[in-house]
Amino acid sequence: MVTAVKLTDSGCVPENFSLPAGSLVFSVTNSGTTKVKEMEIQDAGGGRVRGDIEGVEPGQTKSFVVDLPAGTYSVKCPHDASHTGALTVR
Repeated sequence: MVTAVKLTDSGCVPENFSLPAGSLVFSVTNSGTTKVKEMEIQDAGGGRVRGDIEGVEPGQTKSFVVDLPAGTYSVKCPHDASHTGALTVR
């Protein structure tokens, strides 16, 4: 299963996800922002980075795979973005 994410000036769209445990594929598209060029999945509370993609330039799409057990994780599209989302893996 591939989950599509867009990078915008304010961060990730969508920023909250509920997905099944296992190998997750995120397809990250930069919709034209120069402020946000990466996406990270971290342990809840800003812990260890579990998976990420960097250098997604305007107009590009890049993907990454992360293998996650059930739990709650933080979703961040850092740099100038101030929003943090949540990933619930069931």
